[in-house]
Amino acid sequence: MIFTSYLLVMSGIVVLIAAMSIPSLFWPKCSNCRRRTWVARDVCAHCGAHLPDDMDL
Repeated sequence: MIFTSYLLVMSGIVVLIAAMSIPSLFWPKCSNCRRRTWVARDVCAHCGAHLPDDMDL
């Protein structure tokens, strides 16, 4: 029984960390209005600001 509770706690921690980190991969925040925009866009859908490409070095 102790292994089941350990498994539930560890699974909960992993799910919580994933829920906090995965959205920023697909919906980064606009630097102008701080709202999330789909990663494939060049322009923010909310304020119209230009979104920098991460591949620009």
